[in-house]
Amino acid sequence: MCPLYDPNRQLWIELAPMTIGRTGHGVVVAEGYLFVVGGMDETKTVLSSGERYDPDTNTWSPIPPMSQARQNFGIAELDGFIHVLGGEDGETELLTIEVYDPHIKTWTTQGSMTMVRKIGCYATMNKKIYAMGGGSYGKLYDSVECYDPKTQQWTALCPLKERRFGAVACGVGQELYVFGGVRSRDSENPESSQMTTCKSEFYHDELKRWMLLDDQSLCVTTSSSFVYGAVAIGASIYVVGDLDTGTSYDYVREFRRSSGTWHRTRPMLPSDLCRTGCAALRIANCRLFRLQLQQGLFRIRVQST
Repeated sequence: MCPLYDPNRQLWIELAPMTIGRTGHGVVVAEGYLFVVGGMDETKTVLSSGERYDPDTNTWSPIPPMSQARQNFGIAELDGFIHVLGGEDGETELLTIEVYDPHIKTWTTQGSMTMVRKIGCYATMNKKIYAMGGGSYGKLYDSVECYDPKTQQWTALCPLKERRFGAVACGVGQELYVFGGVRSRDSENPESSQMTTCKSEFYHDELKRWMLLDDQSLCVTTSSSFVYGAVAIGASIYVVGDLDTGTSYDYVREFRRSSGTWHRTRPMLPSDLCRTGCAALRIANCRLFRLQLQQGLFRIRVQST
């Protein structure tokens, strides 16, 4: 299934489902379309295939496959191009970077990562891609690097305040945000199996350093909370995941950047999704209205005579 959240109307709308169910896949918007690539299908096969969603027709169509099957990788859009970074193919961890051009529908290999970042998080800012956290071979990272597609060079930046893997990130203007993820409870023993949820962090390009967000009420510090994606819409960032708030589980929480506070959103569809991906997609109001009518979310009252 492919649910869409409309923050203006605070409604969940069901879009056409993907042709292949996936986990560990990448989701990104480019040139007005939603793209889904890679991941693992229900037979545990790691995929190289991808598909594109057209909001005008509410349909999915296949795109050419990547040169390597991969899951749990980074994905980002810059200047209309889709970049996939690292991940794993089911047997080995990958360092390669592939770039997809939606106009000519081709993938090309472009450089590689400097290190394996298993379940790291990625975001864009100032036309560069930022890779943060993650881990490999039992180690967790707090390191941060940025990649310039023009020079194909990586540059090390100020590290995160907490080592983490399984976090999500979002870039807005001159700012980077990192939400969730987990780390060892024992800072002296990072390979300990006792895990805790990490605090949210904020980075400003002019300050060149990370700071903890004042409001840490995304979820309680328990390893039972997981994040799957973060997208910026207007003045807010929406974080998707299995988020234990102490009294219940939320699946989407809104972070308002102006006040630095967290807020609940409308509960998700009855069949809440697990291990999903998310992206911000613009859909014309007339298209949304038609989908709402089809799903009984908007009723027109006809006056009797």
